[in-house]
This record gives sequence, structure tokens and C-alpha cells, in this order.
Amino acid sequence: SLEHIVSHFDKMSCPIHPARLPLALFLKSCTEAHVRRSGPGGQHRNRVATGVVLTHTPTNISAEATERRSQNENKVNAIHRLRLQLALHVRLPCDVTQWTPSDEFKTRCRKGELQCNKEHDDYPALTAEVLDFLAVASFRPRALSDRLHELYCGVASPAKIGAAKIEANQEERKLHPEVEDSRTEINTADTDSLPAINSSPAPLSSSTRTADHEGKEKGEAEPTLNKEDESVSSPPESPISSPVPAQEKITPTAPTKSPRVMCSGKHVSANQITDFLAREPLVLRHVNACRAQQGLPRLLL
Repeated sequence: SLEHIVSHFDKMSCPIHPARLPLALFLKSCTEAHVRRSGPGGQHRNRVATGVVLTHTPTNISAEATERRSQNENKVNAIHRLRLQLALHVRLPCDVTQWTPSDEFKTRCRKGELQCNKEHDDYPALTAEVLDFLAVASFRPRALSDRLHELYCGVASPAKIGAAKIEANQEERKLHPEVEDSRTEINTADTDSLPAINSSPAPLSSSTRTADHEGKEKGEAEPTLNKEDESVSSPPESPISSPVPAQEKITPTAPTKSPRVMCSGKHVSANQITDFLAREPLVLRHVNACRAQQGLPRLLL
């Protein structure tokens, strides 16, 4: 039963995950039993004990395979299923900052994808390695993608840099709230000190209107200006009309671009990591159950 599962594998003297053990060492830590099951297959299945049940002794995790008529084929399927169960329920301690992928992980990273079929023998071992990292990183595939970006590209990922800037700005606002208050006080003080602007012209008084009307009726001529007065009253010429002195031509220089970081095909995005986990529905259900315990949404393709 799953109640006897060991959450951490520290009690054993094994330095690697049990799902990644070689076949000979893996079978030494398991007990094998042969059973009969009902169903299609004839006498080879109903009367002969062709079914295989494997139990991992340290963790008491078991898996069985009885769908084939051959006992050897059932044993191969039982080994694969037991490795997958160990990959799901056994966790090894992992340091996120010092984590490096294994050789199997590196060989499976091609063209930005984690290429491995769920029926392959390496799938349980890769799943165990990914889940060991995600268990420490709150089951966020983005954290594993950022770590791979740092290893193979030499710099932090753009998403991680942007999140760090946002977090730094939020921390600065928490530490210095008086800066925001002073900005709002300055803005309100500037708006209060501005005079009220009236766009409509001031109305003329009644005495001014009557005097202008009487002057027009008497035929008074408008005063003319002398040449001296014109020279005095004429506004100065605008500096725009004056000739502009010749200036030296400045050749525009092309903006300098920062060198582009070229990542190798071993960098895997968060979506590709999710796609790798979703190849086996049992693995995806396990990850979503762990995320639900932490209040995180489910992973969707």
C-alpha cells in the first residue's frame, strides 16, 4: 500500500534514485511472485501462473502485469510499471541552485525538447529526475526551464530577469513608501498653485462702446503713424528669418546591439517539460494532485 512509501530515500545506502538503478541491482531489491488472473488468453492465462507481481522491498511498492500470455513479457511490463511507480512516489533531496542534469537527461534533450517515449526504458528514470527537481521548486516547470537556461546559455532566462525586476520594485516601494507620498503631494501642490484660466475675453464697458460709436458717426479719421513711429512700433524681425550658419554634418551612427546569447538545443522550455510529463497520464495526474495541495492551478497542454 502507499501508506508504507518512504518519502525520502536517505535511509538506504543507494546514491541514486531506485528507478535509475541498473536492471541487475534493481531486481535484487525486489521480490517476484507469479499469479493467475481471469480474462481473455485461454489456458495460458487462466490455468498457468503467467502473471508477474514485483514488489520493491525497501518501499513496499508493487506493480503487476498479467495481460500477456508469456511470463517473460509480463515481467518486462511489471519492471517498467514498478520503476514508474517509484519515480512518482519516492523523492530524493535536491538542491535547485546546484542541480545539474544527468547524462541520460542530456542525451534526451534535442532541438529544445525532452525526447523520450513513455514506453521507453529511460522514461521512468527521466521522470524521477524531473520530479525530484519540481518537488523542491513547488512543481513549477518554469523553474526547471530557467535552470537549464542558466546552464546551457550562461545567463538567466528573460522570464526570470523580468520577475526579479518586478520583485525588486515591489520591495523598494515597501521599504520607501514616503517616496510615493511625496510625489502625490508635489502633484497636488502644483495643481493648486496654478491660477484659474478664463478663455472668454473680458466684456467691454458701456462707456467704451458709446465712445467708439460716437467717434465713427463724426467721421473721425483713424490716427496715422509716421515713418519714425513705424520704425519704433514695428516688431523686431524673428530670428527664424535670419540666415542660419552652416554647421558640420553629423553622420548618424548605428545603435550598438547587445550580443545575442545563442542557446544550444539542450535548453527545454516550460511547455516542453509539461508535454514530457503529459505523455503518461498517470504522471500528469500525480503532478496536478501535488500542485492542488499547494493551491496551484493544474497543468494544461
